[in-house]
Amino acid sequence: MHNRKTSDRILVVLVEPAKKPVKKVIENDLAAMQSLVGGWIENVTIGSSGDARIGIMLNEEGKLIDLPMNRIVHGRGGSDVFVGNFFVTAYNEEGDQCSLTEEEADHFVRRFSSIEVYLR
Repeated sequence: MHNRKTSDRILVVLVEPAKKPVKKVIENDLAAMQSLVGGWIENVTIGSSGDARIGIMLNEEGKLIDLPMNRIVHGRGGSDVFVGNFFVTAYNEEGDQCSLTEEEADHFVRRFSSIEVYLR
């Protein structure tokens, strides 16, 4: 298995409340990620794809600061309501953030188009 490379800019899928998800290229740094979610970031791993793990980055204080409901997400560990902006990203074997492939990004745009998402 090849290790996916990291870079200065990465492709993610941005999911905003009441909007269709979009593919977006962002700077691969903490400030850019915090700007997208509006605060401190928390990573929720949702699976893997080929040579990478897939995660969702969201505002770790989103529920405490009453951000608007975004998506209801059902997974193997149960269900949760994600609030505020979040984005789907990939990680390589070293844990460095890297780009989603175009195919992965298209998949997650479709997957998160509904208000209720099943990740099982």
